[in-house]
Amino acid sequence: MPVPSTSEALLRFAVVGGGISGLTAAYRLSQLAPRCSVELFEASERL
Repeated sequence: MPVPSTSEALLRFAVVGGGISGLTAAYRLSQLAPRCSVELFEASERL
């Protein structure tokens, strides 16, 4: 789902969990809305 360009710079996303679903979600968000901030949070030291 594309994000409207007028509000794109204002959006911040937090993805919780660095498993395959979290990594995919973070990647897709960064591809669909490159000007948005996407942060990935994972409890363990490894992804």
